[in-house]
Amino acid sequence: MYQKDGLWWVKFPLPFGQTWSDPAKPRKLYSRIEVSVRWWYRAQGVTGKGNEGEFWAKRLLSDLNHQYYSGEPITAVNHRTTIKDLMANLISTYGEKKLSSEVAAEQKLKVFERHRISGMVAAHVTTDSMRIYRKQRMLVDGVSSATVNRDFALLRRSFRLGIKHSPPLVTAVPFLPFGEDCKRRQGYLTLDLYDKLIPKADEDVRPFYVAGCHLGIRVGALLQLKWSWIELWNEPINDVHGIIRLPRHVIKNRDGLTTVIFGDFGRELRRLHTIKNQHFPQQDLVFVRWGERIVRDGPVTRLNDQQRVEYLRIGRACVAGTMKSEDGAVILGKSARFVQLLMSRLRTDGADAILHGALTLRDRVHEEHLLPCSALEVFDVTPIRYGYVRDRWTDIVTELGHPDLVMHDMRRTALDIFKRAGLRREECKRWLGHKTDSMFEWYCIDPDEGEIIEQGERIAASLRTRRKAASAS
Repeated sequence: MYQKDGLWWVKFPLPFGQTWSDPAKPRKLYSRIEVSVRWWYRAQGVTGKGNEGEFWAKRLLSDLNHQYYSGEPITAVNHRTTIKDLMANLISTYGEKKLSSEVAAEQKLKVFERHRISGMVAAHVTTDSMRIYRKQRMLVDGVSSATVNRDFALLRRSFRLGIKHSPPLVTAVPFLPFGEDCKRRQGYLTLDLYDKLIPKADEDVRPFYVAGCHLGIRVGALLQLKWSWIELWNEPINDVHGIIRLPRHVIKNRDGLTTVIFGDFGRELRRLHTIKNQHFPQQDLVFVRWGERIVRDGPVTRLNDQQRVEYLRIGRACVAGTMKSEDGAVILGKSARFVQLLMSRLRTDGADAILHGALTLRDRVHEEHLLPCSALEVFDVTPIRYGYVRDRWTDIVTELGHPDLVMHDMRRTALDIFKRAGLRREECKRWLGHKTDSMFEWYCIDPDEGEIIEQGERIAASLRTRRKAASAS
């Protein structure tokens, strides 16, 4: 140890073959440690005066010798930092930036705790220990190599953030044994397969599949689509029916997305809009499930006008939500089911259906009417869940002989539609919400034999044109 410019310094030669890296310059390795006593202890979070004199220099030399002979890693950072500490720092960082990866990081921390590596000292993490974790994770949990790679990616990110932390939590990132990643998917719907799949879908899920193949929006965001985000025009213009403005919190990249309604999706959306206005006008979600539609007929009987007006008043109050159907039934002296029938007729056919139409329930006459009529009722409206559309998708593609297709392939189908329509790379990236070319390439579909033959014909034609030009000159 020695003094330099009023500060005490320590020079500690490392054993042969060992190196040390300065946290400020992690890529440069040194065969000895030569640092000021003040910097070393401040890197461990010890601040203030009195920790940079001769006493602290002797203490630092003693600590370095102890670490060397005990086999502990020699680092300026407190080597008691654990993987759990690094992951907690990662989760806090994601939470401050309001990133959706915060949830994934919390789930990975639970996985590390279950496999008992969260308490491992970060400085003791080795490649061999991570190889053991990989085998254990794949054997016990039955996950693929790609899943373990995602574990390692978050762990590596936590180490890198730990280096940037003030004071640093770690000084180096260990080498993590990434395995073979999953191969790029190539599944998508051809135009012929799309035309076979859509007619087989039920009426409540058909618009969902059409939207996924036309817009390329992720399934999770599509399930949250609301009518308040949609500007549906009165008449389509060049087969474009309107605009959708998705807010930032729905899209994965947190940038929001503005897209247009076109083609088959526009026609399906108009059909849904008509059903929504007739049967459940208060529902804001676009993709919902509705119960069975029942038609009830009854004979011709007579009803006086005063009773019809009272039925209309009660029906309107219940539809507006100012009165419950049970309360309306007490006022009319009827059953709550009959009041629900009034509400259904009012939504379906308007006030004239109650003033002049037939009111029947379960093939039984409830009042006297002038004209026979049919009642159409939609009940039990609930939001569509992921499992509901996934199960029906699986049934349809299995019936069509393509059980390997998954719903996420609808995004790849949309990309194929965009590219065949002549959209440029940047335009396709904006439609799909991709920020990087690497993610765009991940979704790209390899050309089929027909496209390769067409490309070969264009190349051959170009060569013939060049030879003709050369011979003419």
